[in-house]
Amino acid sequence: TGDLVESAFGGVGFASKGPWTINVRAVTMTLDDTDSGLDVEWDRTTLQASVAYRFAVTGKHAWGVLGGVRSVDHEWKINTGVPPTIRPEEDFTDFIVGLTHAVPINDRWSWTNRIVVGFGDSEEATYFTTAINWQPLDHWVFNANFSYTDVEFGDSDDINDADFYLYDMEEPAFGIGFLYTW
Repeated sequence: TGDLVESAFGGVGFASKGPWTINVRAVTMTLDDTDSGLDVEWDRTTLQASVAYRFAVTGKHAWGVLGGVRSVDHEWKINTGVPPTIRPEEDFTDFIVGLTHAVPINDRWSWTNRIVVGFGDSEEATYFTTAINWQPLDHWVFNANFSYTDVEFGDSDDINDADFYLYDMEEPAFGIGFLYTW
């Protein structure tokens, strides 16, 4: 297909004290397709803020709950070759709740998991992430992660409406990350 990832970038930050952790996340991705006879560019920007509370430790396993908000913005640029260029936009905001799990494997390795559901503007939203983390130095953590996102925004019954927009997406993703802590 002609869908190409033109660029993708994300950043995550957190602050913790005792059982509480505040998380912030920002991710942007641009897809560009010129193979279809059109010049189409799609930008997705996601911003998320949440607070997690570790409510239990069973053996080596730490369990937590989280709540927060996630906002997603879609911007399109469709150039048909004939003016004007079309630039539709859609955005949605969901409240999120979820569970977290972490377990150390040894002094340098750990496994973390998070499952989150969203409700609000979207019809349904589910997010899952699992990661294997390695801390070779006191302040540096590296990880390999897998995430799965399933989001539906809009209603296919509205297909005849002038402002019809349906976003129905399932997205598995593999990634690598690094974190500096102090």
